[in-house]
Amino acid sequence: MHLRLVYLPEEQLTILQIDMPPLPPNRLYQAWQIIPSGPRNLGPVSQGGYAVVSADLSQATAIAISIEPQGGGPAPTTMPMLVAEF
Repeated sequence: MHLRLVYLPEEQLTILQIDMPPLPPNRLYQAWQIIPSGPRNLGPVSQGGYAVVSADLSQATAIAISIEPQGGGPAPTTMPMLVAEF
């Protein structure tokens, strides 16, 4: 498992690529930025392992990927499968 992240701070644009096994149809990978107040949703990662997100990561200390029910949610329901600390 690995995570590749490109962050363009001036555009507040983040591109994520993860290399993780496929999930059942009722589950998805969801990305989170970890900030001092807790995880903040960055959205789902596509079936191909990519996400392009408009977000300010200036306060983030890490990016985490968790497995969530289809549709995702406002907060993680499982422990992250992958955490990349800054």
